[in-house]
Amino acid sequence: VNIDGVYVYYEAVENIKWGYSSSLKNRITKEIKTADIVITHFHYQYASYIGGLFARKYNKPLIVFAHGSLNKNGIYKRNTLLKYLYIRFFENKNFKYANFITFNCAEELELSFFSKNGKIIPNGVDPNDFLKHSSKSLYLDKYPQLKGKQVYIYLGRLNYTQKGIEILLPAFKKAIQKNNLLHLVLAGPDENNGELLIRKAIVDLELTQYVTITGMLNDSEKIDMLNISDVFVLPSPSEGLSIALLEALYMNLPVITTTGVGLHKTIQKNDAGIIIDYDQDQLSEAILSLTYGNQFEKFSKNGKNLINGKFTWDVIVAQFIEKIKKVLENH
Repeated sequence: VNIDGVYVYYEAVENIKWGYSSSLKNRITKEIKTADIVITHFHYQYASYIGGLFARKYNKPLIVFAHGSLNKNGIYKRNTLLKYLYIRFFENKNFKYANFITFNCAEELELSFFSKNGKIIPNGVDPNDFLKHSSKSLYLDKYPQLKGKQVYIYLGRLNYTQKGIEILLPAFKKAIQKNNLLHLVLAGPDENNGELLIRKAIVDLELTQYVTITGMLNDSEKIDMLNISDVFVLPSPSEGLSIALLEALYMNLPVITTTGVGLHKTIQKNDAGIIIDYDQDQLSEAILSLTYGNQFEKFSKNGKNLINGKFTWDVIVAQFIEKIKKVLENH
């Protein structure tokens, strides 16, 4: 399939969980002979394993995108032995052979295995995606419960524990006891029945009139929702560089996030938000501190300048191309 001038081959998968595909192997065997460089994306999947294997076999330069898969916290938290054995017996040679491994941000690189062979290639946003959005008043008609409220938005997978919603809801409860003109929007797809746990917690905490769950939003709906929101909240205990976080910063929303989330040092340095530990009380205090008339104006307007300087795709692609050129020159 030709997608924007790039030929994309879709190959049948014979093992869903690992993604084993004999036709993918045959495709790589054919294409790699004329390739200049191999780029793989590591998610404990067959594609990254076979791509690295063939790069070594045919002496092709190899770049590996880690995508959080080498984060020590994530490995130690879940399926530790299985992940260790997989890296040891399937990917270890690929990682050692690679010209470099890319990480989304400095925090991810510092917390990951094979960091000595790492370079930072961040996620980014396209400013053109933000050119069109509904007027605030028009979109608020869809969510009348948000009118006259300061809106805090969480945008991501509705995973109750992994994404920090388990501390966000009780922290928000404490905040509205002091200021009941606050409203929380949870936008994103359900994951591992997290939405059921979230809805139960909302009822138990008597937050029904203060929290709105929108479900999955398409691209235009997401921009519209960010446009009517005032503060972005991402309380994850551990996360790489969130696209939603970058989008919120581009929309000039002050952000509240944790020391476990990628880019938190840059956000703090550039006065674009409040960084907290993964702590319910700190989160509640941060929510209250960003009400109008307090720290809100200090952090607003700084996010867009930060994103325009380093995190648009034009800037990122230019940097990546230069890195590829150096790899090819030295190979």
